[in-house]
Amino acid sequence: MSPERTPIIRRATPKDVPGLVNLLTTLSPQSKRFFHPHPFDEQTIKQLLKSPSSDLYFVQLLDKKIIGYSMLRFFGYPTPSYGCCIRKGYEGKGYGTILTQWTMRTAKDLGYTRVILKVYNNNQRAINLYTRIGFTQYDTSSQTNELLMDIQF
Repeated sequence: MSPERTPIIRRATPKDVPGLVNLLTTLSPQSKRFFHPHPFDEQTIKQLLKSPSSDLYFVQLLDKKIIGYSMLRFFGYPTPSYGCCIRKGYEGKGYGTILTQWTMRTAKDLGYTRVILKVYNNNQRAINLYTRIGFTQYDTSSQTNELLMDIQF
């Protein structure tokens, strides 16, 4: 599927905190089960966006409304780890593909040669998206029931 309209994607700023809180607290139950990289409260999101870490956070907007959120987080390692979510009601319309492709181009443009991610092995929609974009599985985590995937540029 292709999206109905073309979204704008950019780096998240402190002005995005209310919209991000709204997006994250209203995710579909399925998305909440699979996407939990950090607490979704205002204080946490404010701290993430203003902290001096090398982590990068992005928002995807449609008609000035945040419909997607992605991140490249480092956790003290040189290789960024990817995560994303799409607003309830916008899933399955191609916005996740657009956001993931944009974030991978950004990572490549910033000079990274590899991006990793973890995805639950029963999150078939996400696995299909990541595989279609070029991620491949390189390991599994039996402890967390996740596939470890990467893409190399």
